[in-house]
Amino acid sequence: MSEEKNNFENWEEVITDFLQRKIEAEEERYLKDVIKLVAEQYSDQKYFKNTEIEIYFDPKKNKKNDSQSSLDFQRLKFKNMFEFDEKPEELNQFMLEESYSKHCAELTEKYKPHTWIAKAAKDAPSVKFATHVSKLTHSKIDSPSFYDQVLSQKEGILATSDLQEKIIDGAVSGNQFAPVFQFFELELNGNKLASIFNDESNKVLQSFTKKSEDLGLWNAGFKQSFADCKVSSHFLAKQVYFSITTKDPLSAKSYHLLCNVKSSSLAHAIFEKLRETEQEKNKKTLDKNKYTKLPKTSFLGRATIRVTASNHGNASQLNAKRGGKIELFSSLPPGGCQDRCHLNHSLRCLF
Repeated sequence: MSEEKNNFENWEEVITDFLQRKIEAEEERYLKDVIKLVAEQYSDQKYFKNTEIEIYFDPKKNKKNDSQSSLDFQRLKFKNMFEFDEKPEELNQFMLEESYSKHCAELTEKYKPHTWIAKAAKDAPSVKFATHVSKLTHSKIDSPSFYDQVLSQKEGILATSDLQEKIIDGAVSGNQFAPVFQFFELELNGNKLASIFNDESNKVLQSFTKKSEDLGLWNAGFKQSFADCKVSSHFLAKQVYFSITTKDPLSAKSYHLLCNVKSSSLAHAIFEKLRETEQEKNKKTLDKNKYTKLPKTSFLGRATIRVTASNHGNASQLNAKRGGKIELFSSLPPGGCQDRCHLNHSLRCLF
């Protein structure tokens, strides 16, 4: 839900809405888990022989209507699941309702603006804005990611600098810090909240403070997400020994140790271009051997690798949006250098 759709007038409204949506998302997840647990109780005791009960707990058959929000639907489902005449003996309605009420109170406390912002400011150093993310090689790598600001381009080589608009990734020390990055990504009138914290004297969070020193502490904390890190590698990083000319070819000084760091910004730009709506529709049509007047774009020898198993956000925020996918393109013989140049030209045309 964006601020444009809600016609937000100031950052206070944007931030308040963000925290409210966090509450609603966690409440919905909680209700789904509880309803699933109760459904298992009904199923274990053979109550699913009753078609009405079986349908009620089947998420494919019992769906929300168009006028309901997902959360309202789960709230109603939770309330009505105690109304059946047949119930498992161990189903404790009072305990479940009391636990739900307690959980809602905890969420309200957790996402009070002052409480949440204070914690987020302390966690901000664990979030970095980057074009190149070290964790895309291995999610346990803790060496710093970096922001590539190089503008030069070279014929035959596709690089981050070829992107007209860079999509900036968020590298987090752990997925528990992802909400801080999402906080930075909030927008108002086309401006991202992240850009404001470059100025440590800003007063965006003034309305959420309780003490005079709060604003200064929060701004200083959030600004640390933009501080330069000391460049270092990691033993899990992909490293290449590159030979250089020396008198002693066996000495350590005979090589440069190169660390390949993937450009998440470039990987994401390619991912989005390959999955544009019209291309997807066109592919589905062709897969069914049906005619389409749209041209088909394809890259021979294309492959996909997946970064991390299930928790894709542990590598980076854009990696989560890609579902952990990074596209690979063939640049092998027989065409050699000519084919590679043609491939890079074709990919550059996508942007």
